[in-house]
Amino acid sequence: MQIKRFVISRDQVWIRVTSLTSVLFFIYFSDALLSYWVPVFIQDTTNSAVWMGFILGFSSIVGLLADIVLPQMFKNVSSVKLIILAAVTSFAFSGFMLSATWFPYVFVFLIGMAVWGIYYEFLGFATQQFVANSVPSALHASTWAFISTFRSLAYTLGPFVAGLLLKWGDRQMIIFAITLAVVGYYLILLFGMTKSVEEKVSFKHINFTAEVGHWIALFWRVWPVVVLSLLVGTVEAIFWTVGAVYADMLSETSWLGGLFLSVYMAPSLFMGFWVMRLNIVSGKKRKATMSLAASGLLLAMLGISDSVFLILLLVFISSCLSAFSYPLIDAVYSDVIARMGRQRLHLVGLTNSATSVSYIIGPMLGGLIASQFGEKMTFSVVGGAMSVMCLMLFFVLPKKLKLPQKQIERWK
Repeated sequence: MQIKRFVISRDQVWIRVTSLTSVLFFIYFSDALLSYWVPVFIQDTTNSAVWMGFILGFSSIVGLLADIVLPQMFKNVSSVKLIILAAVTSFAFSGFMLSATWFPYVFVFLIGMAVWGIYYEFLGFATQQFVANSVPSALHASTWAFISTFRSLAYTLGPFVAGLLLKWGDRQMIIFAITLAVVGYYLILLFGMTKSVEEKVSFKHINFTAEVGHWIALFWRVWPVVVLSLLVGTVEAIFWTVGAVYADMLSETSWLGGLFLSVYMAPSLFMGFWVMRLNIVSGKKRKATMSLAASGLLLAMLGISDSVFLILLLVFISSCLSAFSYPLIDAVYSDVIARMGRQRLHLVGLTNSATSVSYIIGPMLGGLIASQFGEKMTFSVVGGAMSVMCLMLFFVLPKKLKLPQKQIERWK
């Protein structure tokens, strides 16, 4: 009888997870279209790669500030309401980008980037809070693997669909992106997710100093997984900046070179299902750390090969290993967040800030290394550094991440 109750409970969990992932897929798909188009449009408009980098970086800076403010504003707000806010800010971002096709001014881009940065944070807070609140700890890794798979599918389809739509014009592509976000919002209503949304947002008592103090207290307890997030995010940011340039260089040597970024993205489409199949419950930190160490070692080997085929093979296997680690890292966060009670958004803010910081320093670090050693050697240097850091981290990983519960109880 107990087994039957567990099966029913497990099925109910997966119904909720599937409903959320359906909503997220359309929101991610909308974002993927714009992510492909925005950098090119800004650079073509400003005629400057420097301005393009600055404007895009502004999004991550605003996102970092949002990580500090949002945990205090949305302390008692449900994950559903945060998803609704993500959909609304997605509409707003699309609207600013649509207006930029008529008024291509830097201040319009900056406002749009600010909204984009806030949108990402709403989405990050929503998904982390949903998993921590609605999914048993034993299913955290599988849930994140499921969500990550469909997120990767959206961002893989995005560039292809955007390329087709842009033949009809920029505005038509943006309107299609808005339509996808509307579908996502409609699914929220269709699944009846808004019925439990009664919380109010508080704009009072926002204290930057207090929030940074909370982060410092939490960081000393969860720093190993924050470091893993920084490493993963930095490498990903370098792939989408230096990697784009390197892919163009490789395509001049061989038609296979144009597959560089596709080969990097492909493993995310199926590794999530492998993680779900393994149903990993324990040892997530160590498995993720060693997987990233091996991933970095393979990237480091890019510098010793001139074969395009071998380079793509190394990137593919490296990406498989890093894609294996993504849901495990998120699952560790969810395990800890679930133990924080009403103060959990402070930890979500800290974890999201790691991604924001990595997307600020990643392009800068990659550009600096590339200017000194070249694009291919950039991946060797970064991969080697990640491998060494993960090996060092492996030997100091605590068995369990303990929280300062007495200190947390005193937080307002």
